[in-house]
Amino acid sequence: MTAYARATLKTSQGHWLLELHSLNRKGIDVNLQLPPDCLALEIEIRKFFLEQLVRGQLTVRLGFTPDLEELQTAQLEPLRRLQKSWNHVALELGYPPKEAVTFAFLTEQAARSRGVSCDSIVFKTLQPLFIEAFAALVQMKEREGSLLQTVLVEHLKKIGDFAQLIAKRAPEVLAHYTKRLQEKMREFADMPDSEDRILRELSFFAEKSDITEELERLQAHRIQFQERLVSLEKSVGKLLDFLLQEMAREANTICSKSVDAAMTHLAVEMKGEIEKMREQVQNIE
Repeated sequence: MTAYARATLKTSQGHWLLELHSLNRKGIDVNLQLPPDCLALEIEIRKFFLEQLVRGQLTVRLGFTPDLEELQTAQLEPLRRLQKSWNHVALELGYPPKEAVTFAFLTEQAARSRGVSCDSIVFKTLQPLFIEAFAALVQMKEREGSLLQTVLVEHLKKIGDFAQLIAKRAPEVLAHYTKRLQEKMREFADMPDSEDRILRELSFFAEKSDITEELERLQAHRIQFQERLVSLEKSVGKLLDFLLQEMAREANTICSKSVDAAMTHLAVEMKGEIEKMREQVQNIE
């Protein structure tokens, strides 16, 4: 599901900022954007999210801002030495020291020289930051999921309404076909087996066009879909997608068996609702 969350953590070294951005995707894809000095934590960070996620694309942005006040008070002399050294380098390379060696540049270099990076930090230190951000991300997903659940229930009801109209129409279609066949066979009333032929034709038509099983399976899939939709179990997205595939299969069979324009139209409308649901279900984990 689409969601965004952020969290901050203050340490003795400075401020950490974690941003999470989640997008819809069938599989799992964790994209890490870490400071250059934090690559040592990549495996543990990736493991943390893979244990939490079921599907979707997650972008993780981790940033660090050194505590400038702490650097200015405790590292004033080191900053002066760094400034002198970098000024010399800038002059040697032909750059104006005042423009090339800025205060931000000096503090960054001081932070690197003091080891203010993930190289000196274990993941456990930053874990509260990740837990807080991921909890906020889940809350946003749950809000979206609640709205999505309402939409899917509405589509599911429409599918049930179309199925009821089709079930009601089926006997009318058989009766209409019976009447047409009887009228046609009157032209051959003198034939000795005309009545038997009518019965055989009706039996063949009734068997060929019978959609009772398709409607029953469709209803069973609808019930199971609704039960899973409101359940608290994890990883229901793939199951819901499978159930919609089966519902689409039944709707296609009803269309292929239909010899009535009105019934075909209802089945097509039902297929349209199923396709809308399949698009939405891709968002569910």
